[in-house]
Amino acid sequence: MIINDFEVKRILVDSRSSVDILCLDAFEKMHLERKDLQPTNIPLTGFIKDVVRPLGRIKVQVAVGSDSNLVCFEHHFLEVTTLPPYNAILGQPILHALRVVVSTYYLSVKFPTRYGVRVVRGDQLESRKCYAMVLKGKGKLANDVDLESPPENTDERACLMEDTVLLPISNIEP
Repeated sequence: MIINDFEVKRILVDSRSSVDILCLDAFEKMHLERKDLQPTNIPLTGFIKDVVRPLGRIKVQVAVGSDSNLVCFEHHFLEVTTLPPYNAILGQPILHALRVVVSTYYLSVKFPTRYGVRVVRGDQLESRKCYAMVLKGKGKLANDVDLESPPENTDERACLMEDTVLLPISNIEP
């Protein structure tokens, strides 16, 4: 996703969030200024009931997709001071604006463009790292888990331990 001509990574797609959020670190790296923030009195409450007060609201240029499937528009984000490990949270407002369909199973989102449906896929490894950082920040134990890769497809077949025995199903037919 491109926000104000900067490629933004580590974005959380949260279809239950009622706001779109941009963290202060990303805000500053985009060379945006606090004087451009519109004041807001909306307190944000998380699922663990913690309350965060945004610094303000800002309208930015957003581009999603690539080449002929690029969708560009202006959108408002709330600015918050802390949001590690994510640079942004995409909530219902932007997901509805893009007419996004979220697939958690495939770690992807689909949205219509002029030239067809565009699919944007997430990065499973990066997602795990972000989740682990969130857990560490809450005081829980979180370790990176190295999963073994699936065994290579070989032509080896299971061998029988003993000979098979034919058992009649009925007395009429052998």
